[in-house]
Formats: sequence, structure tokens, C-alpha cells
Amino acid sequence: MSKKKNEKVTEQYLFPEMANVGKKETVKKTRVTRSVSKDVALLEEKCEKLQKEKEQLEQKIQSMMPKVEAYDALLASKSLFPTGVVAKSFGWSAVRLNKYLEQKKVQYFRSGIWMLYQKYAGKGYTGEQFYQYYEDNKGNKHTRAHTYWTMKGYEFIVKMLKDDNLI
Repeated sequence: MSKKKNEKVTEQYLFPEMANVGKKETVKKTRVTRSVSKDVALLEEKCEKLQKEKEQLEQKIQSMMPKVEAYDALLASKSLFPTGVVAKSFGWSAVRLNKYLEQKKVQYFRSGIWMLYQKYAGKGYTGEQFYQYYEDNKGNKHTRAHTYWTMKGYEFIVKMLKDDNLI
């Protein structure tokens, strides 16, 4: 027997766990390589799926942009609406809506005008307009203020009513 073969045989008997070291490493490498290949393939598949979803969502966003821009423009509108008009859109009267908003601590009545509590004031929900209601015999004009709702205020009211399941 040659010296090399003799050493291998001796190693096999002295260290049986070392007999298949080279083979085991090759098997492990093959298994790891196959496992990594499968993982890479799965990740690539998921990536393609996510890319398609992303493209669909981008198309949906693009189709919705005109509506979003129109809605933003509507909310930014400086137009004011009387409480009666806002209330009628829900099938309510102005009195009912004012009482509801008063109960919800959104507004209070003072000096002949509905005013928002400080928590809601300055948020752009309302605007005031002044009108002349009387001219005395000396020619003095008397004016009053009236509270009107903005589109932002209208949306605020809609959200409150929906939250309370009233519309």
C-alpha cells in the first residue's frame, strides 16, 4: 500500500468523523447554494409583484389627481355659506344645526352672533360678514355681523355628524 493511501486509512480509523469531511463540505455548499438560489428567486418574484403593485397605485394616483386638485381648490375657496344652507344639505334646519354645534361646544351665542370657541377659532371654519340693519333719524348706520361657514367648516361639520352617526 502506498504511503498516501496508508495515511488515509489510518486517518479513517483514528478519526472516523474526518472521513467524509470533504464530501460533507461539498454537500453543505451545494445545499446552501440551492437554498440561496431559491431565496433569490422568491425575492425576485416578490420584487416583480411589488413593482407591478407600485405601477398600479401610481396609475390610480394619477387618475385621482384631478379630483384631489378640485377638492383642494374647493376647500381653499373663500366663499361663505349661511348656516341654513349648510344645515339643509343634511336635511336639518339652521336652528337644529346651531343647537347641535352649541351642545358639542363648537360655538356659543353672544351679542347676537354665533361665535366659535377658542379651540376652533382661527382654523378657517367660519367667516363673518357685516350688514347694515338700521339707520336712525340722525343718519347713523347700525351694522351687525353674521357668521358664515367656509368649505373647510362644512367638512368639519360633516365629519362631526358622521362621527356621531347622524348622517
